[in-house]
Amino acid sequence: MDKKEKTTKNNKSNSVLVVKSKKGLNISVVNQNSRLKNHYISEQDKEMDRLAQEAVNAAIKKARVCGKPVARFDFSKGKAYLEYSDGQNKYIN
Repeated sequence: MDKKEKTTKNNKSNSVLVVKSKKGLNISVVNQNSRLKNHYISEQDKEMDRLAQEAVNAAIKKARVCGKPVARFDFSKGKAYLEYSDGQNKYIN
């Protein structure tokens, strides 16, 4: 897998994250508000995103019901952690 370097590029009123791979490919990542306003994605892509979000939510719910930990990320601490069904959080080094 390519090592990626991240840069940000300002776009008038919104910010776009550009991920550049070593092979020279640029991938633009836009937040939900800007992609809806500026029509970055089609209606079909919006529906695919919605279905993907539902699938992720269903997988998280299933893991919790089965008593398995769910991997999460704490943006304030910048660390990943496992969230257990009993409410315990274990940070990963």
